[in-house]
Amino acid sequence: MNPSTTVGRYPLSTRFTANARLAYVAYPEKEALFSVYTQLVGAVLRQKCQGAAMWEGLAAAKKLAGATVELYEALRKKFSVDEQRHYLFTPRDLTQWIVGLARYDLNEGGTSVLDMWAAEGSQQLRARLVSAQHHAKFDALVSATLKGHFDYTQDDKQTGALYSALMMGAADRAGAAPDRALTLKRASAAEVEKVVAVGLKAYEREVKELGLLLFPEALRHIVAMDRVLSRPGGNLLLVGASGVGRRSLLSLACHLHGLELVSPSMVRDYSLRSFCAELKVALPKAGVTGTPTCLLLEDHMLRDTPVIEAVNSLLAAGEIPGLFEPQELEPMLAPLKEEFGQQGFKYRTLFDFFVARVQKFLHLALSMDPSSPTFLLRCESNPALYTRCTMLWMGQLGADSMEVLPRAVFHGLDDEQLAQQARPQLVKQMVSVHNSQALATGGLNATGATPLMYHGFLKCWRGLFSSQRAKLSERVEHLNGGLSKLREATAEVDKLSKTANEQRAMLTVKQEEADRAMENIQKAMEAAVSNRSEVETLQKKLATEEVKMADRKKQVEKEQLDWGTPQTPHLTHHIPLYRWRRSSPRCSPSSRRRAPRSAGSSRTI
Repeated sequence: MNPSTTVGRYPLSTRFTANARLAYVAYPEKEALFSVYTQLVGAVLRQKCQGAAMWEGLAAAKKLAGATVELYEALRKKFSVDEQRHYLFTPRDLTQWIVGLARYDLNEGGTSVLDMWAAEGSQQLRARLVSAQHHAKFDALVSATLKGHFDYTQDDKQTGALYSALMMGAADRAGAAPDRALTLKRASAAEVEKVVAVGLKAYEREVKELGLLLFPEALRHIVAMDRVLSRPGGNLLLVGASGVGRRSLLSLACHLHGLELVSPSMVRDYSLRSFCAELKVALPKAGVTGTPTCLLLEDHMLRDTPVIEAVNSLLAAGEIPGLFEPQELEPMLAPLKEEFGQQGFKYRTLFDFFVARVQKFLHLALSMDPSSPTFLLRCESNPALYTRCTMLWMGQLGADSMEVLPRAVFHGLDDEQLAQQARPQLVKQMVSVHNSQALATGGLNATGATPLMYHGFLKCWRGLFSSQRAKLSERVEHLNGGLSKLREATAEVDKLSKTANEQRAMLTVKQEEADRAMENIQKAMEAAVSNRSEVETLQKKLATEEVKMADRKKQVEKEQLDWGTPQTPHLTHHIPLYRWRRSSPRCSPSSRRRAPRSAGSSRTI
């Protein structure tokens, strides 16, 4: 009997203990645990590490078992139920740790076995720790254990490696035996993200839009879910506030493994009868047809005590007493009779065979909120929630996820200035706002700043940023339109100015030429005026001469008439012949003939 302080137990009344024989069985001591798990570890190493010299023989098994038991004892001392009620670590966890180690490809041998051992311990024990500080303590314990027992230190690449059945090929997963757990393959975070991203696109194309961002914390949760859902009868207890992505991540993980996700429809007065009606559809699907099914039960479905007690019974025994009436069982189980006959004496009854198939093909996923005042009471009063489920605490985001989320949300913003200069500082401000909100609401485990709220905050900021930038872009575009007109006008003015300058230069040249021409003209006019005065003077002289010549001519003609003698050479010496002819038309050659003398005339000498 476990002590009354054990999770899920209640103090016994003295009235009962006075009339009952009690047997107290405590947890085994360290030496007993070492002996037991040496044999278990040895069996796993012999089966999975064939050909690895480092892990052959009993000495290697003792060494690894000793490290496992020592880490277990240190973990119990470091974390207690006084800190968190579910911090109860039992030898059952050790058994599941070593058995889970058989799912890894240990044939690699060497120190890779230690990496797989540490990874399985983290998935088994670290996943239920509630804060980053507790995670750091656990990692320190693992590092100290590896250093002390094997003188081995993991580097960042080894600690960041993920082990997932998703890295198996689709053909390998389809061809695997339904009663065997899938092998966990080593892969980097980038490789796992690539596979999950492809599955996410397929899910959103085929089912519905999730709007899920694959930040590091989400990838680790998906890998943890994958580890549980990839083995027969794996059940999950998802603990986290509303908005941490429990349903979305589980839906994606189920889709990646080809599981049919079933969730009861929520009605106003949800009761045990409504729950049993949903189970009558889900259980035959898994137990009779053999369809891998995941039944998701959220915290609002587990409000009534009878409902969660039925869930506890289903987890512990694979059935709910009285769920099916006898007249319902025979037609429902008829398709299993032939396969049941092939099992021999493995199962006592056909119904036992049905229950075994339900436990193999049905995965229960319980989604619960730790901030609920009835959370601890529900879990402690129904111990199968702890013992039959792998707890995955989905609470505070890691520091890497806090910085990756803003980058993912801001991806696609085409503002280069934001991307290059302001984005790192903006990410820090976003993280600061989120953390301040978490502290103001009493911590991330209470009410408030969940990843969904953080994502919504980032999307809201991006929406506001985009809208404001659109408005500013519109205004900038409007101003740019005016500036373009101004630039065009400036260009035109510059062009005109250039043309004007060119024309001004040409005008200067022409002006100089015109000035020179004007000077020449002025000189020519002055010369013309001078010539004109000379011409006028000559004309006056000529007129005077003509007058004198006319007078002289008249005188000569008169003399000729008076004397009747021919002209003497001295009279015509000074008178040009052409002038004489022009001015004295009567002095033609015919007029030179001597005129006849009159009868009475006489010449006196």
